Amino acid sequence: MLEKIEKTKLLLVEGKDELNFFNKLLQLIEVIEVQTINVEGKDNFKNKMHALYNQEGFNKVIRLGFIRDAEMEKANSAFDSICSILKSFNLPEPNQSNNITKNTYPTIGIYIVPDNSGAGMLENLCLKTIERQKKYICVEQFIKCCENYLTDEEKKIYNAPKAHVQSYLASCVPIANNLGIGALRGHWDFNHEALNDIKHFLQSLFQ
Repeated sequence: MLEKIEKTKLLLVEGKDELNFFNKLLQLIEVIEVQTINVEGKDNFKNKMHALYNQEGFNKVIRLGFIRDAEMEKANSAFDSICSILKSFNLPEPNQSNNITKNTYPTIGIYIVPDNSGAGMLENLCLKTIERQKKYICVEQFIKCCENYLTDEEKKIYNAPKAHVQSYLASCVPIANNLGIGALRGHWDFNHEALNDIKHFLQSLFQ
């Protein structure tokens, strides 16, 4: 379904979890009037951009942000992927991730989760915010025990960060069945220093 452009500041994110997480984060840091758009998968950024770019309202967009997971590769691979999309629409490109274009229209920024450097995803960033909690020791012990029973085939597709997130959220009250709902219910520590960089990025891009 074609999502209508309703605001002049857009933030494109990978999925519904990211939509809920970043809407909550934007609210907490008091960055307003940003329309967060779920592209429905990391491989769908180009298709979603094509749909948005061809809408009548896109020419009124003044600030445009992209947040994508690094996944299993280093962050520069995901960054280059977004830049190639921007290039295909003749849009300005930041010179590196966590940077914002200057004196361009629109102003554009790209942030590669978790840290604009190594591999990983939003799950890794969220886990950083709660890893000092005493009960997180229980989560790690549980996961370590369960991993002993994985078959060789299961190990090939096993996602440890997602397993840790699900186990942690199962210990929370009220229980949340995914990362995004966990964000809306306050189960991640949004005051943790691990989020400082991404807060600064969002504030610099949208305020």
